[in-house]
Amino acid sequence: MALIQNAWAVVAGGSLSHFQIFGFIYCSFLVTYWGSGLTLLAIDWLRPTWVLGFKCQRQQKLDSVTLAKVVRNIVINQLTTYPMCNLLLFPIAERRLSWSAELPPLSQLLWLIPANALITEVLFYCSHRTLHTPWLYRHVHKIHHEVKAPFGLCALYFHPLEHVQASVIGIAPALILGSHVAFYMLWLCVATYSVVLHHSGYDFEPYLPDSLRPFQSMTQQHDYHHAAFNKCYGIIGVLDWLLGTDAGLESHVLRRGK
Repeated sequence: MALIQNAWAVVAGGSLSHFQIFGFIYCSFLVTYWGSGLTLLAIDWLRPTWVLGFKCQRQQKLDSVTLAKVVRNIVINQLTTYPMCNLLLFPIAERRLSWSAELPPLSQLLWLIPANALITEVLFYCSHRTLHTPWLYRHVHKIHHEVKAPFGLCALYFHPLEHVQASVIGIAPALILGSHVAFYMLWLCVATYSVVLHHSGYDFEPYLPDSLRPFQSMTQQHDYHHAAFNKCYGIIGVLDWLLGTDAGLESHVLRRGK
């Protein structure tokens, strides 16, 4: 911890401006997204026998046309939409986030992580369910649902408006809570890895925990969402359970043999 603190003190003490740190955080998001996404893509292409037992839709295979379409969409938006959103969000982040040279104690993670997860669950559920209203689905969200058997990289296969939504939801918990910028970077990387995993189509539990019990794994929840269309709008499963939008999930998972 002392080593991390000393390194951060050098950065926050003047070697990088706040804007440069904010840009570095975006780069960490890109590394996390492409690193985890390409790893899962290699598994999809190689299809080793040991991994098939974890596959949600075992009969489905990824085709090169779909992959090219998804990658093109994401690269274009990561070069345009996300940087523009970051430029607009930076003045707010500079005021709301803590840029202190002293890192907060690790004990803060005990409440910050659950708080971030809960805020993200509420924001994502509400905005995602709104995107399933007829007009917004037809003109915006339908693009994401072109992929019926999700794979890791398609986690960010969106209409540009949804890329804006993803940018806002990614930073919103940190802005609401006034988090330290270092924790924001940590949370963004964890959330990015999680959303790629949830779209991977692989339920690696219990070897790779992906659920908040008693709810189903988040991968199974989102795979069911792509299959059923109007179910499982959330991430963790709390709001889907409270509002009854997880109906049929258990039987869906049983039919898939998990």
